[in-house]
Amino acid sequence: TMPVAVFMPFYLSDILRMPPRIVGLMLAFGPATLAITAPVAGSLSDRIGSRFLTSIGLLTAAIGLLALRSLGPSASAANVAWRLVLASFGSAMFVSPNSSAVMGSVPRSDLGVAAGVVALVRNLGMVCGISIAGAVITTVQKSHAVTGEITNASPVIARNLGFLAGLKAAFLVSAIILIIASLISAMRIRPGDREAFEKMQ
Repeated sequence: TMPVAVFMPFYLSDILRMPPRIVGLMLAFGPATLAITAPVAGSLSDRIGSRFLTSIGLLTAAIGLLALRSLGPSASAANVAWRLVLASFGSAMFVSPNSSAVMGSVPRSDLGVAAGVVALVRNLGMVCGISIAGAVITTVQKSHAVTGEITNASPVIARNLGFLAGLKAAFLVSAIILIIASLISAMRIRPGDREAFEKMQ
């Protein structure tokens, strides 16, 4: 969901014409939701395990992105806010249990290495997510300009509508990736299953 934090400010300021103060307040919904939800999700993962929470978290984040994709050029602040909260809630439901699962699957002597790998993968995911979303947005925006799908509009309006189309495409691609990740997370091997498999060898 990192592309939301990177590209949503352009949607809020250029398309919805929100002033910088309101844009900042709108973007604060995401981190606030993460700060509230992540500790709760971590505590729940200690009680019920991480597989269910990570799968539901990824699926919820995907639903949040699909909801953001439905926004148009005249969306209200409230409609944007609850979608940001939903996407961030799903992200928080994934991050803490996933980190807990990784850290709990390695020996105590390797916790430092595991923490480094988790941080590396997380940052790599952020970089790749932003790069893919940026490529999708640029490609769709240029496609609109070349094919002339936006006619009888000023250059600024045409550019903004092209950006909106690209942003919606990026949200769709991101949601599909999250849904696939949710399925993979749901099918991953439990520690007990792994031990039983090793005993059979």
